[in-house]
Amino acid sequence: MTRDRSKDIEFLDMPWPIAVLAALSAFLVLGVVGARVVYKPYRVPSGAMQPALTPGDYIIVDKFAYRGARTPQRGDIIVFRPGDHPDRDFVSRVVAIGGDTVRVVDGALVLNGATVDGALGKPWSSTRDRMREVGHLRTETLPGGVSYPVIDSIWETSDGPAFPIPGDNTQAYVVPSGHVFVLGDHRDNAVDSRFEMGGFGYVGAAQITGKLIHVERRERVLPTMLDVMRPY
Repeated sequence: MTRDRSKDIEFLDMPWPIAVLAALSAFLVLGVVGARVVYKPYRVPSGAMQPALTPGDYIIVDKFAYRGARTPQRGDIIVFRPGDHPDRDFVSRVVAIGGDTVRVVDGALVLNGATVDGALGKPWSSTRDRMREVGHLRTETLPGGVSYPVIDSIWETSDGPAFPIPGDNTQAYVVPSGHVFVLGDHRDNAVDSRFEMGGFGYVGAAQITGKLIHVERRERVLPTMLDVMRPY
């Protein structure tokens, strides 16, 4: 016997304004659910990526940015979970990809034997725990044209420099295929691929959870929320 499929669904007879609102609500719910599948929000807890990201900023990460043949590129800011901390998310910048040779010499990034341009910028200073950080901003430009500011600094007390910066001079690293080498933009206040002990070493493709696509500054979060709620 042929089944009567006309009874599988039932049209809901309702006033058209209510029907429109119901449809819009359904699309909104599906949009939010879909967005949560593709994108993920985070709040930045530390200053390791200053000045690009400051503590308290909110960021949006595309979890599908590197699916298929798409791979991280130099200059990308990524979120990842290192092998030693599989339950924690970290954010840092890709400066070298598989096959690259990378090192840091006197605080300057050297990529494949060439020192990355670092035009000197404005002074930088910060105080924390009775110690003062002083230095300046530098603009690095990677092969491919991606430019971004980094902070090059030292920590000092009233008696002078507090301690040498171990990450200012490193060995040469050859990045394995399928991995990237990451650095924090706040070079002297970041734990990154320069440190195999206590850091991350190379970051494998399987450890990367997404690519940063949007930043909302902490000082703009409340005004933005108020703008959204303000009637027009």
